[in-house]
Amino acid sequence: MDAGSPVSKALHELSTLVLEVEERLGSKIEETAQLAARCLTKGGRLFFCGNGGSAADAQHLAAEYV
Repeated sequence: MDAGSPVSKALHELSTLVLEVEERLGSKIEETAQLAARCLTKGGRLFFCGNGGSAADAQHLAAEYV
């Protein structure tokens, strides 16, 4: 694939974004995952909410946990 192709450019931008998210938020994501796991293993509940398209995202996320 040509390094200057739109697909290559998009994939490069995505990989750059992933690295930036990991750098900035990686520890917070890990902390949040640990909190959720502790909550569930102790019999607690997780609640998801949203409005419009975000409600569909929340519903999907809840279904993943089930």
